[in-house]
Amino acid sequence: MGQLHCKRFPVAACAHSRPLSQPVCSPHLHLRRQRPAAKIVVALVLALLFCAETATAEEGKKLIWGDIPFVKGGNYYEFEAELSKTRAGARAELSSELGSLLIPLAYSSDDVARLAQVIAATIVQFDGLVRRHAREVHEGIAVSLAEDFKSGVDRLYIERRLNDSEQRTGLAYVSSEDLQAMSRKKTSVTDALKLVRELRFLAYGSYTVVDQGMVRVVLSLEDLITLRVRSFAVEGPIGEVGGVLAAQVVDFLQGVKYPNWENPQPQLTWIAPAFPQTRVRAELAARYCEGQRARLPFAVELLQAAMAGNYRGGGIGPLFSNSTYIVADRNRYDEQYYYSTREDAQTQTGGPLYTSAGHGSVTGYYWCVRGKPSKDTLFDQAIYRLIRQNQQQKRPKVVSALEYVLAKRNDLGAEAIRSGSGGIAYEQSFLSLESAVQFLAENGVYLQFP
Repeated sequence: MGQLHCKRFPVAACAHSRPLSQPVCSPHLHLRRQRPAAKIVVALVLALLFCAETATAEEGKKLIWGDIPFVKGGNYYEFEAELSKTRAGARAELSSELGSLLIPLAYSSDDVARLAQVIAATIVQFDGLVRRHAREVHEGIAVSLAEDFKSGVDRLYIERRLNDSEQRTGLAYVSSEDLQAMSRKKTSVTDALKLVRELRFLAYGSYTVVDQGMVRVVLSLEDLITLRVRSFAVEGPIGEVGGVLAAQVVDFLQGVKYPNWENPQPQLTWIAPAFPQTRVRAELAARYCEGQRARLPFAVELLQAAMAGNYRGGGIGPLFSNSTYIVADRNRYDEQYYYSTREDAQTQTGGPLYTSAGHGSVTGYYWCVRGKPSKDTLFDQAIYRLIRQNQQQKRPKVVSALEYVLAKRNDLGAEAIRSGSGGIAYEQSFLSLESAVQFLAENGVYLQFP
């Protein structure tokens, strides 16, 4: 492949300049013979038209160069079949085949040696014929895969009823004469832009035989602006993979771009447990966190961090399924609470948060966290303290109003809980959040929402 020598241009270089951190390729190119014509177009577009092309490519369609080469990879099926044979087994197989041909003929002639030579020559010719047919089978496969992919792109847009203005990608074509003109720099900037103004990706791929009638196809998309390469892989029958690959690419390019993940708890620093695969008692987890100048997390903090995954700021990765986690919550009882990741935990009485009552000695997984809880977390815990106080004072209506507030705030333990008076669901005990807050104020409980 040729080399692109890149340099950085100042912001004032053009009206639609890239940020300083983004490289722009200069006109200085070294192209080898193997470099495809499409690569020449890429180099020229980036070198001569980078100012105008940037604005157009970002705002318009992001077309894929229509010439999509596929190369034949290895044959995993034959490779595995060959390696599965021992040397002695392969020798015995060949000897058996030769013997099965030689012995019957030996009865019809006295010149056994001559017969052996004839049979050996026939086997060699037959083996060569088989290998030639195997090569011929692959002729045209690359073209067919490319055509299946391109027709699949068009079919998806037709099936999804997306008109031209709604289509964010497609295929771009330029004639060989125009390519030659651009490669000799005989095309003006304006005319070149008209030809390739929406060209954004080069596509190329390979296919590998993985089993009888099954192939794995890998397609790579090279972004001409960012120089980033994305790959898509499909495994299946040879007649189906092109269409499936088209669906993956269209979903990627046509899909709506969502805003970046925003860490809801930037004030927190997460500390991994001493032994992530080991469950411990709550006392040991709390003592370990204290030794790390940290604390146990509240359930909402734990869940938000788990939803961030392993690769975002503030993330800890997914929680273990069907497991128990030790948390800092103190809800309706001033006791140690645990969070359950069982599938039925969301619908069980009390929700996924529970105490050790009825469970004996509980052990669980844990994380530690440094930093103050958010105002929302502290507010919810304050509501639970008020609930405990008013339960002791036997004020069920005030408790019901407080539970209603928690339900409206999507508290983890409030949705499935029923009121102790009359079995009425807390979320149905008041007409609105305002009416519940007003009732609480009338009974001497004043809430100041964060």
